[in-house]
Amino acid sequence: MRSLMAVLLLVSVASASPTRKVRVEKRDLRNVIKVEVTMAPKELATLGSPTAGVVREVLVDAATMVKKGQKLLGIEPAKGGKLAAVMAPFDGVVISRTAVPGVFVTEGGSLLTVASDLSSLRAELEVPETLVPMLKVGTQISLAFESYPGRVYAATVVTQVPWIDARTRTQHCDAAVANPDHALLPGMSGVATWVYAQHPGLAAPNAAIVREGDHAFVLRAVGGKAVKVPVSLGILDGELVEILTGAAENDELLLGLKEGQKVE
Repeated sequence: MRSLMAVLLLVSVASASPTRKVRVEKRDLRNVIKVEVTMAPKELATLGSPTAGVVREVLVDAATMVKKGQKLLGIEPAKGGKLAAVMAPFDGVVISRTAVPGVFVTEGGSLLTVASDLSSLRAELEVPETLVPMLKVGTQISLAFESYPGRVYAATVVTQVPWIDARTRTQHCDAAVANPDHALLPGMSGVATWVYAQHPGLAAPNAAIVREGDHAFVLRAVGGKAVKVPVSLGILDGELVEILTGAAENDELLLGLKEGQKVE
């Protein structure tokens, strides 16, 4: 029995994993901002009837490509006279049609909806109030979509509405996106990313940070045990986090331990 216990002890010691450590290093840190986006056409128009009357001509349907000035519908006025034409306001595509031949419509009644050419779209961003100073007209942003993993679209911020929504505490912004192959569709959602600032600093893997409420700590080996050391943090850059105070360059930080545990 005693020899068996010795074998088990040897196996246990041999299989013990060494403590994992990472170092605090100087890095060029980027303040990367991410905000959800929704795609939309550059222009969208719901066309109403120019007069009360009966729909006599329906020349298009949903998905029909149209040119600016093209006749789409013809309405026979209730008061008589020649057909009133409904024309395309710009080059684009019919998104929906509610007009039905022979049906009476009121003046201004909705007939169809036309979206502008999909080769260029708008990315709509609702930017949290705290991030508003970090985005300007002309800022270059990158767009990513789950529908197209690995593909990144370039976009430029073209509009910032000078208003904060009191309910959502966000500012509405639009970015122009080239979409030559029409892969992106209005209504798609994705993520916009841009770099707000870049500067050198001390950083460590985010996994090395122990967070307790509003406080942050790292674990250091002191006297053969894990000791919790308070730190203050700066920006988050991917898997790295900036350490402002509490650690120095080349300090070794412990991973996967709790305060007071023995350091192997």
